Amino acid sequence: MCLKHTLNNIFQREAYTSIDLDRVADGLTPPSALGLSIHRTPILGAYDINILELALQQHGKPPRLAPLRWLAAAAGGLGIGSGGRHWLGLRPLDGVWYNLDSHLDAPQPLGDAAAVCAFVRQAVCLRDAKVLLVTQ
Repeated sequence: MCLKHTLNNIFQREAYTSIDLDRVADGLTPPSALGLSIHRTPILGAYDINILELALQQHGKPPRLAPLRWLAAAAGGLGIGSGGRHWLGLRPLDGVWYNLDSHLDAPQPLGDAAAVCAFVRQAVCLRDAKVLLVTQ
């Protein structure tokens, strides 16, 4: 479910439901006879990077792997895969970057571009995270 929350947080509206993401996954690779997909984890609703990329492309926002030097220009937000299959979104609102991780009780302010760069650098180093740039 974290990918659904990440996408909806980046778009700041309910852009996707679990059913929508299941359709994206099934459209990419049809599920097995047992209904299993290589792009999602049953019951947990965890989706892989292919689903994130396709969902963003469907909204005209193709993601790019983001070198850290691009973060200051990421006006549309970021999707971060923090190892495994957990996704979280980061987004600037009124000049302040926020961590929109669905595991948090509320959005966590990170600060300016330098602060978000430090946060992302730590995620990449400690968790082998992947960072995708989403532009508006």
